[in-house]
Amino acid sequence: MNAAAAPLGSIALARLIAGHISLHACMAGMRMAAPLMALRAGHSALAVGLLLSLFALTQVFLALPAGRYADRHGFKRPVGFAVVFASVGAALAVAFPIFPILCVSALMTGGAVGVSAISLQRHVGRSAQNDTELKRMFSWLSIGPALSNFVGPLSAGLLIDLGGFRLAFFALACLPLMTWLWVRHSCGAAAVAGGTRRKKGPGLGFAARADDAPTDAGELAAVVVLGCAYLCGAGAGARARLERIKHRRHFGRLRFGRHGCQGCLAVAGGAFA
Repeated sequence: MNAAAAPLGSIALARLIAGHISLHACMAGMRMAAPLMALRAGHSALAVGLLLSLFALTQVFLALPAGRYADRHGFKRPVGFAVVFASVGAALAVAFPIFPILCVSALMTGGAVGVSAISLQRHVGRSAQNDTELKRMFSWLSIGPALSNFVGPLSAGLLIDLGGFRLAFFALACLPLMTWLWVRHSCGAAAVAGGTRRKKGPGLGFAARADDAPTDAGELAAVVVLGCAYLCGAGAGARARLERIKHRRHFGRLRFGRHGCQGCLAVAGGAFA
């Protein structure tokens, strides 16, 4: 049976919302600052679009595994991992502000927000005592992403104007640490008792069905690595195709210019003949 969490008071709920705002604001600020830095560095619109898409990619791969992991280990452990991943991801951008590292930071901060949101929603849902309280809690909980989407980009833009991108990334890396300060005293719901482990198949042991998502830490890491490798390969292929297209257009313009000059000379020669 699933163990329910202790009822949440107003102060406890406010601390959870503040923690969610801090972590989500880190991702929202990175989502504004990283593409802006890429544009200033001269990267193409395709590269910036790819960078933006990476903020959501890890959430796609980790949605089901994160839910199962939260069911097994409760609230604090997945949130703790999310705090570490988000802070390290933003700190990497401070140390190495180059485009490939910005892509890694996008993957890490986006995935951290997805994992924390799933864990938080599970915790709040199990803490509610009735349907009315559940609706009230989720209504207050919805304030977090909306407010963080305002706070994160605004803070990042202000810090970029004041001290540059590295200062903004450093401040964003500190926000997830504030999340842990807000939620570390929360009493998480107990893990699911009597949960059955799935049978692993061949290869890396990935599940064949959607309800049998990978749950081991090694499989989660493998999913993220394979996703990153796929996106890097796809991005490299798209960039190579664009370079070929530009190359063809360039030589097409050269051929057009050469033939146009020859035509103009022929018309001029006919006129003066």
